[in-house]
Amino acid sequence: MIRKLKNSVGIIVILLLTMASCNRHDHSAQEEVYTCPMHPTVVSKQPGSCPVCGMELVRHGGPGEDLAMTPELSRVLKSPDEAILASVKTVRAEYKSLPVDVAVNGVVTYDTRTVQTIPARVAGRLERVYITYELQPVRAGQKVAEIYSPELSTTQRELIFLLENDPENKALIDASRRKLELLGMSPSQINALETGRQATSTISIYSPYSGYVVMRGPDMGTGMSERLVRAGDYVSVGQKLFTVVDSKAIRIELNVPGTTGHNVRQGTRALLNIGGKDQEVIIDFVEPFVADGQPFTRLRVYSQSGESLRIGSLVSGRIRIDGQESLWIPRQSVIDLGTQQIVFVQQRGLFRPKAVRTGIRSDGMIEIKEGLATSDEIAENAQFLVDSESFVKPLN
Repeated sequence: MIRKLKNSVGIIVILLLTMASCNRHDHSAQEEVYTCPMHPTVVSKQPGSCPVCGMELVRHGGPGEDLAMTPELSRVLKSPDEAILASVKTVRAEYKSLPVDVAVNGVVTYDTRTVQTIPARVAGRLERVYITYELQPVRAGQKVAEIYSPELSTTQRELIFLLENDPENKALIDASRRKLELLGMSPSQINALETGRQATSTISIYSPYSGYVVMRGPDMGTGMSERLVRAGDYVSVGQKLFTVVDSKAIRIELNVPGTTGHNVRQGTRALLNIGGKDQEVIIDFVEPFVADGQPFTRLRVYSQSGESLRIGSLVSGRIRIDGQESLWIPRQSVIDLGTQQIVFVQQRGLFRPKAVRTGIRSDGMIEIKEGLATSDEIAENAQFLVDSESFVKPLN
């Protein structure tokens, strides 16, 4: 009995000590602490003024304590979405005219206005041909072929016969010389014939022009495609053997893809890298055309800089085009999805994607051809608003 009584007394003592400890914790938890907003080191258990600056002390909330939403607090707090939208700058499209720099690439080709031909002055068979490929360079006085001609051989023998049997007949001798000249023999070849008194079976053909050899036209009536003449070919009087273009007079052909080239006009200046040097040129000819369903513009520049260039050389450069008045926005305001371009239009405090049709670009700006008005507020940098939802629900 005494033992049970001792156990009961011990349990009661433990319960009383536990209750006293909880009361002390509750009392300390309910204690209010006041501090100065400007001097956090000033702490007081009673409301009052800061002894340093005189400001009214405010109650310091405990960890995890819910604060009441006051009007002052609601004015400075925003939801996360509202905070993001508030940081996005907006702009409006502007109607103005901007110059456009267009990158162009091209190739050096021959000027067809300076085309010269080397014809066959006599009928016969080509024994040797020294021009073997297109665009082969040739200089004036260079041997280009050797031809065998029975008519030419007969005329040579006639001159030799007159020189040996009737040297006083100057009229016939001069007529024979002129005939050989008409058949393609040069004065030096005729002099060599008169000195050696021996007819040759073939005669060399020399180019009177310097330049590059290009393909001759198709043989009319034979159905043959364009090709250079070869050894063994039979040629007739007046037939074109080679076509030579002037190596100094060249033509630079530039291709501008898309509709950008439509604004290029004859007389527009361009800065081209020709032969490793920048050179300002003037566009002499503009030719719009369509290739594989895509619009292009071919530009031509005629130049006399052929001494430093070869036919087939690549040329690059830029053309500054005076743009027409159009609607422009910053280039970073547009997101290109491949099949369409979109901008983010601000509507009732929110940004919604909207499809637009763009045009040319210039100095960080992009032309808007359709889908936007000057009254629309759009995000200046659309990258801040990129979202997967934007790619499937653009506004029309």
